[in-house]
Amino acid sequence: MIVDENIAELICTLEYKIGNQTYNPNSYNGWTGEEGCGFKYPVSYCKNKIDLEEHKITKTKSKIEFIDPECIETMKYAFGSNHLYIGDGIVKVLNYLEELYDIDFNKLEQQRIAHKYNALALIEEKLMHGEIVRISSGKNRVGLDIPEGIYKAINLKEGYSSYLSIDIYNTEGVLEDYIRTDGDEIEIELKNGYYTKSFYPYGLKNCAHTSAKVDK
Repeated sequence: MIVDENIAELICTLEYKIGNQTYNPNSYNGWTGEEGCGFKYPVSYCKNKIDLEEHKITKTKSKIEFIDPECIETMKYAFGSNHLYIGDGIVKVLNYLEELYDIDFNKLEQQRIAHKYNALALIEEKLMHGEIVRISSGKNRVGLDIPEGIYKAINLKEGYSSYLSIDIYNTEGVLEDYIRTDGDEIEIELKNGYYTKSFYPYGLKNCAHTSAKVDK
């Protein structure tokens, strides 16, 4: 198995699912009165090659949204003086599963990406015809989940917030722009390889169209 960009993202997803199973029976939540709480164990890692060369460590309790494949080996949990290299551990598990079940995760990822591109083509077609496409909350990669270009982001005003909130990160995982508005729409530029993160869903429409129907 080759640890490329897609496999690295899979490893980060698996790490989050594993780390989120941590439980402390002696903990207490003063807000809810709950004894014994689950939590996400913090993972330490280097984000990219520069951080790796400079020994710069990032620590997070959230899902790792960006990491260079070369830095997977730096992902670890620290238990006092003991360190568990969770990134290397997941790589070994995936390699074992490949051998055990005669599968190829790189090929499976290629198939998954191909389905993504097919879905992206449908999104682009809808935008060309003036439809508003609903973009799900969370992380979306430009050029894979959402199309590249200049669009209008539509404030759907769903959930508990009336604000449109979108963070835009570059290919290195660095925050390039953040959008915060209670207006109905705002123009945004989406570059290939960038990704967006949003707490709530939002709409996307072609700037050439002034009115459109939301695509559910």
